[in-house]
Amino acid sequence: MRALQFTDRTGLNTPADWQPGHPGIVKPPATLEELKADEAKKGEYTEYKRWYLRLKKAE
Repeated sequence: MRALQFTDRTGLNTPADWQPGHPGIVKPPATLEELKADEAKKGEYTEYKRWYLRLKKAE
């Protein structure tokens, strides 16, 4: 239930073993332009594993 509330509040998705306080998964970019713009924002993510798997703390 808390994971659903977290997703609704932040727009971030949650992995299967997510716990409150852990980062959520950012939606992957839909276009090449979004991907290029996102490359410049790598520093704002908690973890940047691949272009399709980025974790971010909720604010």
